[in-house]
Amino acid sequence: MFDLRVEEYSTIKHSNAFVDILLRRSERLPWEPPTMGYTTVDCESRPVAFGFLRECEGNYAIFDGLLTDPDFKSEVRDHALELVVKELIKAAKLKNIKNIIGFTSDKHTLMRSINHGFLCIDQQLIALSLEANINE
Repeated sequence: MFDLRVEEYSTIKHSNAFVDILLRRSERLPWEPPTMGYTTVDCESRPVAFGFLRECEGNYAIFDGLLTDPDFKSEVRDHALELVVKELIKAAKLKNIKNIIGFTSDKHTLMRSINHGFLCIDQQLIALSLEANINE
């Protein structure tokens, strides 16, 4: 189908491509990438997709970023994300993480999550931006 493989995320090997894709997608740079991450690369070792889990207390992890390179066709990006998500779930199980949570407004991410066994929980996300109040 697609000639892709999953690699464990390495700051040394992957961070330049990660930052480049974030900037091309007009995303803000994270304070620091989570320690548990994977990337899917093509046959030329070009990163196609990235995914990260941030470990929390209580044996929880939070999906903290799924990102794809917009230069690849949507079918390739979708398959690459599938591989990354499967690897993240496998890694979380090996670390005895009991629950993974996440939030999204993207319908494709929601459908992918449901296909992996996630449940939609009727909750409201609340957020407070402290950047706007930085001088208060």
